Amino acid sequence: MNKSTANIKLIKEGEFDAEVVQSSLPVVVDFYATWCGPCKILSPRLDELAGPLTKKNQIRQNQRGRGSSVGTTPGDSRFADAGLFQEGQGSG
Repeated sequence: MNKSTANIKLIKEGEFDAEVVQSSLPVVVDFYATWCGPCKILSPRLDELAGPLTKKNQIRQNQRGRGSSVGTTPGDSRFADAGLFQEGQGSG
């Protein structure tokens, strides 16, 4: 996935702090890459799950591999990953 959907917002590096770190709701972030096979499987599943969860959680996506330097991902920011952020803190 490389675009926002009705349930998931694609965020850019400059939006990470406002959309994730400062969110009052828990946020699941899918750090994906267009070349990543598992990401292509996970993204539609996250979109399906996001609908019922949007009142209590947020789901965001951030694309890897285009010079992104968001360093607060629970894993290594150079690779595709997913993580839960609550009160600005990531947990893997």
